[in-house]
Amino acid sequence: MDTLAERDRKILKFVSDKNIVGQSDLASFFGVSDSEGITNHMRTIIDGKYVSIIRPLGQTSFTLTQKGIRALK
Repeated sequence: MDTLAERDRKILKFVSDKNIVGQSDLASFFGVSDSEGITNHMRTIIDGKYVSIIRPLGQTSFTLTQKGIRALK
Protein backbone atom coordinates (compact mmCIF):
# COMPACT_ATOMS: atom_id res chain seq x y z
CA MET A 1 0.00 0.00 0.00
CA ASP A 2 1.20 3.49 -0.82
CA THR A 3 2.04 5.88 1.97
CA LEU A 4 0.86 9.44 1.48
CA ALA A 5 2.08 12.48 3.35
CA GLU A 6 -0.44 14.37 5.47
CA ARG A 7 -0.39 17.22 2.94
CA ASP A 8 -1.35 14.80 0.15
CA ARG A 9 -4.22 13.42 2.25
CA LYS A 10 -5.48 16.97 2.82
CA ILE A 11 -5.43 17.58 -0.93
CA LEU A 12 -7.35 14.37 -1.59
CA LYS A 13 -9.92 15.34 1.05
CA PHE A 14 -10.29 18.77 -0.55
CA VAL A 15 -10.86 17.21 -3.98
CA SER A 16 -13.25 14.64 -2.47
CA ASP A 17 -15.35 17.33 -0.78
CA LYS A 18 -15.83 19.19 -4.07
CA ASN A 19 -15.95 16.19 -6.49
CA ILE A 20 -14.32 18.23 -9.27
CA VAL A 21 -11.72 20.87 -8.44
CA GLY A 22 -10.50 23.49 -10.88
CA GLN A 23 -7.07 25.05 -10.94
CA SER A 24 -8.41 28.27 -9.41
CA ASP A 25 -9.79 26.32 -6.42
CA LEU A 26 -6.42 24.64 -5.95
CA ALA A 27 -4.55 27.91 -6.35
CA SER A 28 -6.55 29.32 -3.43
CA PHE A 29 -6.03 26.14 -1.39
CA PHE A 30 -2.24 26.21 -1.92
CA GLY A 31 -1.83 29.98 -1.90
CA VAL A 32 -0.15 30.01 -5.33
CA SER A 33 -1.06 31.86 -8.48
CA ASP A 34 0.14 29.69 -11.36
CA SER A 35 -0.49 26.24 -12.76
CA GLU A 36 3.16 25.24 -12.32
CA GLY A 37 2.90 25.85 -8.60
CA ILE A 38 -0.25 23.73 -8.44
CA THR A 39 1.38 20.89 -10.37
CA ASN A 40 4.39 20.95 -8.04
CA HIS A 41 2.12 20.60 -5.01
CA MET A 42 0.11 17.80 -6.64
CA ARG A 43 2.95 15.85 -8.24
CA THR A 44 2.77 12.86 -5.83
CA ILE A 45 -0.97 12.36 -6.16
CA ILE A 46 -0.96 12.91 -9.93
CA ASP A 47 1.96 10.52 -10.49
CA GLY A 48 0.43 8.03 -8.05
CA LYS A 49 -2.86 8.14 -10.00
CA TYR A 50 -4.90 9.25 -6.98
CA VAL A 51 -6.54 11.94 -9.14
CA SER A 52 -7.51 12.20 -12.77
CA ILE A 53 -6.92 15.31 -14.81
CA ILE A 54 -10.04 16.28 -16.70
CA ARG A 55 -10.67 19.23 -18.98
CA PRO A 56 -14.35 20.18 -19.04
CA LEU A 57 -14.82 23.16 -21.31
CA GLY A 58 -11.05 23.40 -21.76
CA GLN A 59 -10.26 24.20 -18.11
CA THR A 60 -7.91 21.80 -16.33
CA SER A 61 -9.61 20.23 -13.34
CA PHE A 62 -9.05 17.25 -11.07
CA THR A 63 -11.24 14.49 -9.68
CA LEU A 64 -10.50 11.49 -7.48
CA THR A 65 -9.84 8.09 -8.99
CA GLN A 66 -10.90 4.86 -7.31
CA LYS A 67 -7.38 4.66 -5.89
CA GLY A 68 -7.79 8.15 -4.40
CA ILE A 69 -11.11 7.22 -2.83
CA ARG A 70 -9.58 4.07 -1.30
CA ALA A 71 -6.66 6.09 0.09
CA LEU A 72 -9.08 8.26 2.07
CA LYS A 73 -10.76 5.30 3.76
